Amino acid sequence: MEAERQEAATFHKGHGRLERRELTSTTLLNEHIDWPGVKQVCRIVRTTVRKGTTTKEVQYAITSAGRDRADASRLMTWWRNHWGIENKIHWVRDETFGEDRCRVRTE
Repeated sequence: MEAERQEAATFHKGHGRLERRELTSTTLLNEHIDWPGVKQVCRIVRTTVRKGTTTKEVQYAITSAGRDRADASRLMTWWRNHWGIENKIHWVRDETFGEDRCRVRTE
């Protein structure tokens, strides 16, 4: 059973917050999910502490990458890098459309 489930965790401190991410991946659910090419199911728990307030966010993912390509640690890295791409695209779109230069404000 240990081979079907893997875990990885990261801890980051910065921007006024402490953030712990825990990823659990499993192959046990593959037979029960009607999703073409599924190889692993993941749960990512992000616990953040900012100004004494703790929040917890849980996200789920399905991947076609098998254990031979991505263990839990590599999936965690991919997950973090994905959001880096999203953030870069958002910035580029803001700059392209000039949204940040607009000074129109409403109360």
